[in-house]
Amino acid sequence: MGRPEWVFSLSDYLNKDPYHKKLLRLLNKFYNKDPIDLSLLERAVFKDPNVEEDFFIAFFSDGLLLGFGSIILMRKDPSDPPERFRETLFIKIFAVDPLLEGSLFKDVFKKIIGYAEEKALEKGVKKIMIGGYPIWYIYPGVEIDYYDYISLLEKMGYKKYREYVNYEIDLADFYVPQRILDVEDRLYSQNITIREVYREEIERVSNWVGKIFGAVWGREVALAKENDDPSIVIAEDEKGDILGFSAYSLLSDKRFGPIGVEERSRRLGIGSVLLYRSLYEMKIRGVRIAEIPWTDHLFFYSHIPGIQRIRHFILLEKILRS
Repeated sequence: MGRPEWVFSLSDYLNKDPYHKKLLRLLNKFYNKDPIDLSLLERAVFKDPNVEEDFFIAFFSDGLLLGFGSIILMRKDPSDPPERFRETLFIKIFAVDPLLEGSLFKDVFKKIIGYAEEKALEKGVKKIMIGGYPIWYIYPGVEIDYYDYISLLEKMGYKKYREYVNYEIDLADFYVPQRILDVEDRLYSQNITIREVYREEIERVSNWVGKIFGAVWGREVALAKENDDPSIVIAEDEKGDILGFSAYSLLSDKRFGPIGVEERSRRLGIGSVLLYRSLYEMKIRGVRIAEIPWTDHLFFYSHIPGIQRIRHFILLEKILRS
């Protein structure tokens, strides 16, 4: 190995990998069962409005990127996140070249995680989490297939906090069952309409989502303003009041969600119709594999035609102060 070099800022990293090609290769070697594309990488890691200059660490040798970490605090956008987000530093993504010799791999791994912990203490937050950062994320946590990585983190004092799954749907095998069409007909007879949102309605819908489901989801739905198509479906009553919503292709073309129905309108089948309408729209827009990420609502999604695989993620945390 040639001369190793650590960099500790976004600018220094970009000087060495301005188009993120080295980082993309590194991530797809490290997370070899969960591929990442360049568009998601750029939007989730580098276009997050909460990015700070010194929240990046990278390890190079002979021009090769062999280690990388990105951390984040949710203190700018949305401006009013729940307190649990304000008091947490998140390790958004980290990776070490799996071809590194054993002891060097562990040293680089520990250096990246250790840098995140130093920044957490410097910022005075209560805990550090791996996964669990909403809106601008690649994975909800660490997939259990990466047992060696989880084992190293546990030895560094991290403990499982929660667990979720991602569903992957092959939309070539997806269709809308008759039972869902029947539910939509019944809703229509009750003056409940399911429809796509127009661009000029995005702000109204995102404000409604923020009011009913919280600032984080509201901000996530507002991402639709950055895309060519709104990619939001709503349910509304005869007065035009919103009863529920579903979004798709916000941060990534293949990603579904979030989805929600206001409490008084639940158990009518609205959520199921919103789900199927959104997946159908993704299919006819050319998406082949749809991802339903970060959920523990297993039975709500388990009946979808075309489920290809389920990925099981755990969120890990380390308490720094009480």
